[in-house]
Amino acid sequence: EDALPPPPLPDRINFHAVLDAWANVKDPQDRNVEAPKHAKRVVEQMINTSKYNKGLEPDMETHCKLIAVLARSWSKQYGPKAAESLLLELERSSNELVPIIIVNRILQAYASGPGRDRMEQAESFLERRLEYLESVPSTVNNRKFLPDKVTLHILLAGFSRVAKHNPDAPVAAQRWMNRLVEQFGVEPSIE
Repeated sequence: EDALPPPPLPDRINFHAVLDAWANVKDPQDRNVEAPKHAKRVVEQMINTSKYNKGLEPDMETHCKLIAVLARSWSKQYGPKAAESLLLELERSSNELVPIIIVNRILQAYASGPGRDRMEQAESFLERRLEYLESVPSTVNNRKFLPDKVTLHILLAGFSRVAKHNPDAPVAAQRWMNRLVEQFGVEPSIE
């Protein structure tokens, strides 16, 4: 008798697509409380599946996708702080830097979060990030890791949103714009 072959196991692309879906989900209260739990389960399933399908272990891209999911949640267990912790842990364990696109996801989460101190949190995060980058010589000329137009837009939009409660917001926005343009060569969008 011919036995049927076992069904194919999911591959990295399948798992990453599911993580992308969790990164884009919005719950009715816009808190994304459940998405991180589900995304972590996807990564756990990926780890378990890798026992039978070598080469399927979570990689840098997998963890970056998980960071994106964590950053959007504002539950006590998850959120931008949890995403930032995972980012640092990932960089230390892999000796690789996370690209600016993922850093911008965390920055956006801080800048659009609850509370009047959200821009202070965003600034603190970006300052910590820039200090860290200064300690890694290979990043000096690598645009993949440095602040970009999106970083600048996140900051400017965030300061614009808090300006009605914080009269110093326009000054901070101008300071960041000048710094990113002068120090990192970010070209503000004219669109």
